[in-house]
Amino acid sequence: MGFILTIDDLALVGKPLWSSISSIHEATAVFAIIMTSVVILGLMVRNRSRPFKFVTYESMALIALYIIASLYVFSFAA
Repeated sequence: MGFILTIDDLALVGKPLWSSISSIHEATAVFAIIMTSVVILGLMVRNRSRPFKFVTYESMALIALYIIASLYVFSFAA
């Protein structure tokens, strides 16, 4: 992926590629990183205590983060 971004950065003439990114894309990238961290942490800890019958704490956190990210994107995207 870094190779593709390097080629794209070279092809974009006049300004750096990272200056073309909108703030909403930055926010969705941050949410994706946080959600990936929750999954990795859930795999590493392996504590499968369940507050409800079929739902773990990791799944509740992922659902909450997804809802927050969706609300953020649909509220602030121009």
